[in-house]
Amino acid sequence: MLGGVVNAMLLAAGLPFAMSGVITVVLMICYGLLTGLSFSTLRAIIMLALAVLGHILGRHYDMMTGAALALMFILLGGENRLFDTGLVLSFGAVLGVCLGTFMQGRFERTRRGRLFKKYHKLRFRLCRTAIMTIALNSVLTPLVLYFYCAIPTYAILINLLVCLLLPVIVGSGAASLLVSFVSPFLAGLIVLPSKLVLVFYERILTATLSLPGSVLCVGHVSVIALMIYYACLLLAVYFFFGRMMRPLRMRIRVGIACVLFLIGIGAFCVSTFLIQRERIVLLDVGQGDGILIRMEGGANVVIDGGSVSEKQVGTYVLAPALKYYGMDRVDYWCVSHADTDHISGLIYVLEQGISSGVEIDHLVFSEAVVKDENYRELILLAKARGIPVLYLGAGDCIENGTSRLCCVFPTNDFRTEDKNEASLVLLYESDVLCALFTGDLGTEAIKVMFARGNKLLPEAGSLDLLKIPHHGSRNSLSEDLYAMLKEDGLAIISCGKNSAYGHPHKEVTDALEAADIPYLRTDQTGAVIITPR
Repeated sequence: MLGGVVNAMLLAAGLPFAMSGVITVVLMICYGLLTGLSFSTLRAIIMLALAVLGHILGRHYDMMTGAALALMFILLGGENRLFDTGLVLSFGAVLGVCLGTFMQGRFERTRRGRLFKKYHKLRFRLCRTAIMTIALNSVLTPLVLYFYCAIPTYAILINLLVCLLLPVIVGSGAASLLVSFVSPFLAGLIVLPSKLVLVFYERILTATLSLPGSVLCVGHVSVIALMIYYACLLLAVYFFFGRMMRPLRMRIRVGIACVLFLIGIGAFCVSTFLIQRERIVLLDVGQGDGILIRMEGGANVVIDGGSVSEKQVGTYVLAPALKYYGMDRVDYWCVSHADTDHISGLIYVLEQGISSGVEIDHLVFSEAVVKDENYRELILLAKARGIPVLYLGAGDCIENGTSRLCCVFPTNDFRTEDKNEASLVLLYESDVLCALFTGDLGTEAIKVMFARGNKLLPEAGSLDLLKIPHHGSRNSLSEDLYAMLKEDGLAIISCGKNSAYGHPHKEVTDALEAADIPYLRTDQTGAVIITPR
């Protein structure tokens, strides 16, 4: 669009078309380099250059052909570029524009379209804008869901405003840019309409975030669901906008188009339903802990969520993982203890609030939690967000359907000032899965837990999954704990690659191997996902 405005101004100044086209392309290349030359910008520059070249050679420019050639040139730099989010969304937008242009052309050929164009200019423009917006969203929304697992529900209405007022932004901005070489003051006045429109957009976007259901998080969408959807979309467009026939046949074709579109939507529904199954995910957060649990009854639970090796674990690991599994609303966020490597991501979510894309219903601590500075910070953030705080004692349970999450330690008479030893130990049980999460519990606390005859602990040989305490530290080694695993049970060590603490320590891995217990390390395997059959 910017290239088109610049080219039109150069032509108006009397330059030959070939010269104005070359100058425009050179200026847009400079603009691209100035802004970082992202793949989307590179795509636009290549398509602009092809359009200019086509006009110079007297050939018709086809947008789809231009997009295909642009993609070919970009992929010459490496086929991995095909998986870049910006690149895919950029070409998705081009396909959406092509679809919208085709649909607009079909609309203009209809009787109503001809009447609107001749007698109702405003209605005609609104219909064209609505058609283009629907086409763009039909193509882009599935891609946004695939990459981000969520969509802003008011986006279509906001995009209508964007399309209507975009000429103001482009025209005002381009005119201001040219005038700035003569008079910066006058350029500031000319760009004022553009600034006002942008402020208007920002205010609307901020306001929609506070509305109920502003963001719809559906979880990860599979590639198969995408393929089914786009196949159905293409067939639906063919039947709906195909060659006009007699009214009866036309109604049949419209009916077929609607059914096909619903089938495409249904593929998404099935895909998102499958992601909502019961599961446990031990995230790769580096040197720290982060555990997601989708209970059998559908409740979402998080245990800890922090790291000392990944500085933005909340932004780039925790929040995206929660959205991936459709867990944007966390029913219970449990904190084993308030060390930084267990809460840094949680602090991010609490500080960002709704902007993080994750909402928390309850914050959960042990009754024996050590109330240090980190704990007090969490409490203040929870109060600021209006999040209730719960305290679990031994025997207290969170029940959901036929599954439950119970506190088995610390027992009510256990008190210590050591945060690790006071870690909240949680037992998850469902019809098909039994898992124990041990925080950073130390050897002495483990001995106390077993010595007092804790009846809340599962029997030896009954655990399917054990989260090894304290990232595999030798100070948490316990053969009694390992004996609780089934023969086909699994132990998991959450630790960072090349941990500064040397985790996991050799004494722990040797003990697991001696007991013939299979174990996985998040620093080697990445996230571990447990999905009951």
